[in-house]
Amino acid sequence: YRLYLMDFCANDEELDKVLISCLQDSLSTDQLVRFQAEQDLKNLEVSDVFGIRLCSIILQPQVDASLRQLSSVILKRYTELHWSSSSEKFVIPEISESSKTIVRDLLPQALVDSSSKVRGCVAYAIATIAHWDWPECWPGLVPALLRNLSSGQSCLVHGSIRVFVELARDISEAQINEVLPALLPKLLDIFVNSEIYTSRTRSRSINILTTFVQLIYTISKEYPEAPHKLIFPFLPRFMEAFFHFLSSQTKSISEYSLQREVYNCLRELLNHFPKQLLPYFDKIFPLFWICFIKSSDHYVKVALFPSEIDNEEMDSDGNQISLDSILFSQIGVWNALILSRHYHELLKAYLSEFVFHLISLIQVSVDSYQSWLNSISQLVEDEESVLSSYSVRICSLDVIRILEEETSLCDYFTIAVHSAIEKHAHAANQAREVGDSNWWKIIESCMLVYRSIISYCQEMKEYDISSFIKDIILPSLSSDQPLLTSRALWLTGHLISILPIEYLHQFIGLVSNGLLPEQHIFIRVFSAKTIYQYASTLKGTPNQFLLLPVIPGVVECLGNLATVSLEDSDVLADVLEALNQCLQYDGVLVETVDQQIIPVITSAFTKYNNDPHLDAVIEESFGLIASNPLFLKPLQEKFIPDAMKVISSTLPDVPPSMVSATMDILYRIIRASSP
Repeated sequence: YRLYLMDFCANDEELDKVLISCLQDSLSTDQLVRFQAEQDLKNLEVSDVFGIRLCSIILQPQVDASLRQLSSVILKRYTELHWSSSSEKFVIPEISESSKTIVRDLLPQALVDSSSKVRGCVAYAIATIAHWDWPECWPGLVPALLRNLSSGQSCLVHGSIRVFVELARDISEAQINEVLPALLPKLLDIFVNSEIYTSRTRSRSINILTTFVQLIYTISKEYPEAPHKLIFPFLPRFMEAFFHFLSSQTKSISEYSLQREVYNCLRELLNHFPKQLLPYFDKIFPLFWICFIKSSDHYVKVALFPSEIDNEEMDSDGNQISLDSILFSQIGVWNALILSRHYHELLKAYLSEFVFHLISLIQVSVDSYQSWLNSISQLVEDEESVLSSYSVRICSLDVIRILEEETSLCDYFTIAVHSAIEKHAHAANQAREVGDSNWWKIIESCMLVYRSIISYCQEMKEYDISSFIKDIILPSLSSDQPLLTSRALWLTGHLISILPIEYLHQFIGLVSNGLLPEQHIFIRVFSAKTIYQYASTLKGTPNQFLLLPVIPGVVECLGNLATVSLEDSDVLADVLEALNQCLQYDGVLVETVDQQIIPVITSAFTKYNNDPHLDAVIEESFGLIASNPLFLKPLQEKFIPDAMKVISSTLPDVPPSMVSATMDILYRIIRASSP
């Protein structure tokens, strides 16, 4: 009916009324009404004037804000689909040139709309059009946007900034030469005028600068003069502006979005043009240091004590801006400083305190610890993969790894770690004495970081690890906190090469006890990871005899743990890898292998034969069992009948991958069998 009406509309005003009616119905709570309206809107897209009418509605202030916002969203999608036949998203028909001209004239007028969401969608639509039409068919776009930035109208400036954010990601070298010299002074003016512009608008101005820094670095490989012409002349003013901004942030933690963008910009400048920033960092770094300390201390309170509330911000795209994101950006600056040797002399003076605060940031948060208590799989995943849930803890550990690899800082880093651990251990003991339930978290964090200096400790001939064992490891092993005990067990597995034999014997006993079924699941899983370290490191050494007495019990416990972990692939993989190491030792009981190990790896094979990592681990388990004459017969009796059923099956639920994997295991068994 509406489509029929539009054919008879006498003027643009009547067309807009029909379209507004359609937009209103598309927001209806009645499903049938809403569905019909959505279909009508989709059908109207084929009209050449559809984009023009959407622009017209957006520009009518008397139209309800929700309808103008919806029109801007539809227009954004419309330009993606119908503006250019060269677009990957193109859907016929393409808008006529005459209609394109009208849309290009109307659309920039909507950048002054009072709704930030409308401005955002309009900015995206303009950038989409500019990708195809600027500068050839739209030469006046950038000059108009630059004039808008000087208008002093906050809405118009915000809308125009949003366009430049999009354009900056899709601009050629020739266009940069034209745009940047005129744009950067205006971005700077917006950034420094905190009384006129919101922190969101100011943060976008720095976001644009950061994007151009990255882009100019990329093209500088082909055009070395580009940074000298386009970035370096503006550095003094921007660095002075950053200095004044950071000075204001040392008084209180605020303007999260703006802080984040400033740190991100400093990071990119340090990554790409470290020499050019050296003259400014004598002034900027002390302020950055104070901001980092404030953020770090505040985060520790928020992360460790649920009563504290972190006032998160949301940017205009709906992305969360929290203290976490500020720390990610600040740590990004630290990484850039560490990776550039130009700043190592500067860092040496701060390294001890920096490591002290990093260890604090590595403490497990309340939310993470609760998620691990709820799911051991989440703990294993977080331990092994930074992709699973990037956090301040993981980000801080990454910095520790970078410091560990910087040879020119290694001596200072080792001293810094020892000093920081000593201070934290003292504070933890005091906290424990006054009944602080979180006292153990900093000790767990210290042990994680201590792992990074073990190789340096080995090189220090006079280094005595006994005090660290007595003060940190042994008390942690007898703690009633399962994660702390687990971390202490884990650390002993990394200290094997420098442990005195009396401690080696003691720790092997504690790790084997940690595998017992009555232990907390944290302790059992970490004991499995640790026994892997002992079995693999001691194999073939004079001290391997220390493991032999515990091997039978360890294999039995690993078999039990594997059985209860069959539904958890991450935990199962760790357990089976430990089991494979232990199966290479003498003393494993035939009864244990027959009744426990073969059934559990057969079940694991049936369940995970399509998992590349686990399948390889399971095949290794079968191979190790088959290579031992004591275990071969039980394996043949238990596996071969099931294997023949798989190979001969014509059922669709037996995938080809399972048949192939079964053949591989049979081949191992046959090779190990006597003629």
